[in-house]
Amino acid sequence: VVYASARRMPFAGVDITQYVAGLLTSRGLTDGVDPLALEEAAESLKEQASVAAASGEEYARLSKGNNGGSASGGGKKEGLANGEVQLRQPASYTLPDGRKLTLDPHEGYQLAEVFLDPSVLGFDGPGLAEVAMEAATNSFDPVHKRAGHLSDILICGGGSLIPNLPQRIVAEMRALAPTNVPEPTLMTMPEYLQVCDLV
Repeated sequence: VVYASARRMPFAGVDITQYVAGLLTSRGLTDGVDPLALEEAAESLKEQASVAAASGEEYARLSKGNNGGSASGGGKKEGLANGEVQLRQPASYTLPDGRKLTLDPHEGYQLAEVFLDPSVLGFDGPGLAEVAMEAATNSFDPVHKRAGHLSDILICGGGSLIPNLPQRIVAEMRALAPTNVPEPTLMTMPEYLQVCDLV
């Protein structure tokens, strides 16, 4: 571990869970719900709904004209990270009293987009691609040392389980990479790391 290259993001998975809980509360869907039950519902909805768009432009297109989730709802056609269109069902969770909470598909894209653009959920600071590229290119010298750290990028932890997010992060890093270093490439996650929980 090269500690000089360590960087810290301004949020963690628990912050995203709390955002989802606040979203549900703001819609008047959680009156009388036990706080622990609400946290469990928000965690489940976050894990079901999160998916990354192919690019910032694709995310903007998916978000345009959407008005938020509801207490119930049907499927929507949404653009996937590979540009295709597929029917995606809202993420849903049934409370002990029988009430059903949902997040619409576009909100799942929003939960993943925060890793690339923290301001999406009101956090300050650069996105993960910018942080990773800055750490790789500014903490190592000469060029051949930092090149080695860009050629095999391993994205692990809970966020790595969000569909399309590792590929999106590396794509963003490629757009930021200086011309004097090799193109960032994504390394396949070892099996022993694939058992992590979502953020």
